[in-house]
Amino acid sequence: EKARQMRAAGLPFAAYRGGYHGFTPAIGAVLKEAGIPIDLACGPGIAWPEKAAAWANAPLSAYYMAADVCDREAGADEHDPLFEIPFAWDGVAAGTSRRFVIGENYMINDFSTLEAMRRVWAAVLARREAAARTQIVSMICHTFTMGQAQYEDQLAAILDHVRGTGGRIVTPTTARAHFDREADRA
Repeated sequence: EKARQMRAAGLPFAAYRGGYHGFTPAIGAVLKEAGIPIDLACGPGIAWPEKAAAWANAPLSAYYMAADVCDREAGADEHDPLFEIPFAWDGVAAGTSRRFVIGENYMINDFSTLEAMRRVWAAVLARREAAARTQIVSMICHTFTMGQAQYEDQLAAILDHVRGTGGRIVTPTTARAHFDREADRA
């Protein structure tokens, strides 16, 4: 009901991100019912059962999510699946005994450094080259750090770096439209 009221007031929103990467099939059902077609909670490689974060096997680029298992792509017969945009991840822990580190292995402005985020972005670019396909990922910048020069400067620097290396900064809705167009061409 609140989502409908917001749309009626001219305040639509198309994406949701739960805290601590938490996501359940029940959350997905509520999002669909509320008309929110995009989720941004996916942290590939993250499995925190106590936080309902089950992304251990998630794709590293955007995908349509299976309704019953969030880290899997929806089947062709699934009706109107949610679109998932995962965090940019360098994949360091994948296939190793080393556990990922949020501030080193993901693009999270206020938990990371510019150098670490550039390294993660380089991994995304390498996957783009290897797959010969657009990589659609997200990054986080918590609002509590805005107004702090260190984080604002770092955010501006990483966004400039992403654009300077061929990346495009878009809204989740634009990312989904690009994904759909690319899928139609395939």
